[in-house]
Amino acid sequence: MDAGAQSHFANGLDDQITILAELIAESGSTAAAGRRRTLREQAISLHCEMVGALVLSRSVAQAAPELSNEILKNAKRDVLASLDERLSQVPKPQRNPPG
Repeated sequence: MDAGAQSHFANGLDDQITILAELIAESGSTAAAGRRRTLREQAISLHCEMVGALVLSRSVAQAAPELSNEILKNAKRDVLASLDERLSQVPKPQRNPPG
């Protein structure tokens, strides 16, 4: 791939990671998880997992459709579980008792 194509790809990938980081932030999962890893680091990991699952799934889709679906199903479960875990670590706002 030439430098121009790589630059265009890098810009698009950076945009996707930024959008994913914003979605993670909007989910409210940043308080606890953010201390360990930045939103950008979390977004990069999730993006890599999703892209990797898609590539592997498509590479076997015609020869082994059940395996293809299994790959996607497991990756989806793991990505959603990862996000749910982050959400569960966010401290709940404390209510002030009626005065």
